[in-house]
Amino acid sequence: MLQKKRKDKTINKETYQLTRVAHVADRCVECGNCYNNCPMNLPLSLYFSSLNEKFKEKFDYCPGDSIEDIPFRSGKAISQMELKRT
Repeated sequence: MLQKKRKDKTINKETYQLTRVAHVADRCVECGNCYNNCPMNLPLSLYFSSLNEKFKEKFDYCPGDSIEDIPFRSGKAISQMELKRT
């Protein structure tokens, strides 16, 4: 039954890849492994770097700066943001 539901739910490759990129962007520490391993030789590090600048401006968060920093997409960070709004 579960297998049938999964088969009925299809997603195109582009949507999957863009979603995946968005999910890992806030973890980028600019090591270059994404570029080295991309089969299409896409400059993913440039994309991630651009997103990280926006993350820094909006959330005051830079991946890899400190192990004490809470990633802004974590449940704890989201709860703290909601508390600040009220």
